[in-house]
Amino acid sequence: MGPTVLDLVARTIGWVERRSAGGRGRPPVPTAAMVRALVAFTRGGRRWEVLLATPGRARGSTLRRRLMAWSRQAVLARVHLVLLRMARSAAAARAWTLWWTVYRSGPSAGAS
Repeated sequence: MGPTVLDLVARTIGWVERRSAGGRGRPPVPTAAMVRALVAFTRGGRRWEVLLATPGRARGSTLRRRLMAWSRQAVLARVHLVLLRMARSAAAARAWTLWWTVYRSGPSAGAS
């Protein structure tokens, strides 16, 4: 199966987020696991304390700390803008392609 919307969001967050390359302690939980945990939390309606870590998904306290860090850096607002620009540029590219196709085929269709 190919990349999903969650993968796109996770990669965009990773691109926007300013994290130090090294440091002490455990390595950070991958952003994709954080996004999966956030989706599970919002869909499940559970409390933070009940959200347990599973393979590929972070636990509640990790998610809460990461969301606080993202909030300080306005990461989610910036990711939202990047995704909107991506969607709008894709729509503009499709519109341009459609216009160009119609423009090019117009005179030849009318001459036949």
